[in-house]
Amino acid sequence: MFTASRRMLHWVFEASVLLKGIFASFETLFGVLLLTPLSLRALHFLQDTGLHRAIADPDDRLAHFLTHHLNGMGREHLHFWAIYMIGHGLVKLCVVVALMKEWYSAFPFAMLVLAGFIGWQMLDWWHTGSIVMVALSAFDAFIIWLTWREWRARANQTPATQ
Repeated sequence: MFTASRRMLHWVFEASVLLKGIFASFETLFGVLLLTPLSLRALHFLQDTGLHRAIADPDDRLAHFLTHHLNGMGREHLHFWAIYMIGHGLVKLCVVVALMKEWYSAFPFAMLVLAGFIGWQMLDWWHTGSIVMVALSAFDAFIIWLTWREWRARANQTPATQ
């Protein structure tokens, strides 16, 4: 029998995994959109017109980052980011689907994948100082904790209660 706190944590686990799935879907879709010829045209338009400098606040770190990277970006960079985002998104979608289907082996796999993402995000944070990477890593660590609890709870269930 589930206690109220365990039911609540289970609900938070499912909501967090669903949220990860939504973000992964958008990430995959954005990666696919980067592969379209329209994305290269939009990049060239921004580079040619200097529009990205006109709309960028000089004190905004994100705008500075985007402006800096837009200046040196070409087709090969767009393809790299497209493939990266598609791969990253699809891996997360596979993990989300496996967790939602409650495949027992998906739990340790999900924790391993999320730990890898945390490592990558912390490496990026180390180089850029982006607080977004810290926030994403904290969210992933929270999901790892919830996944571990779910996995442990399933391992402790007897076959008659499953």
